[in-house]
Amino acid sequence: MPPLLLFAIGLGQTGVVSPTIELRGRIREGLAASELTVGADGIVEKCDPASFTYNNVLRPPDLCAAYPAGARYSAPTTFKGKPQRRKIRIRISTYEENISG
Repeated sequence: MPPLLLFAIGLGQTGVVSPTIELRGRIREGLAASELTVGADGIVEKCDPASFTYNNVLRPPDLCAAYPAGARYSAPTTFKGKPQRRKIRIRISTYEENISG
């Protein structure tokens, strides 16, 4: 995305246009998703970091740093008395506007 441009017209001087002022502003938007695979015992088996991003955004921090493989995610889970494995997808949406003069 090109820098934000501000066009100024010189006041009091007919037909004279001031040079373009570059504000060097930037708007970044994006979306990322992490996927945790949690075993029946509540231990993280693996973590796939943010599987997708778009626009001009770096991948935002995700939960792979907080829940590496081998960490406890939750208590053991059962459904109708049977142990259950889970896949957990965390989506992170970001919006950042940075304008500096």
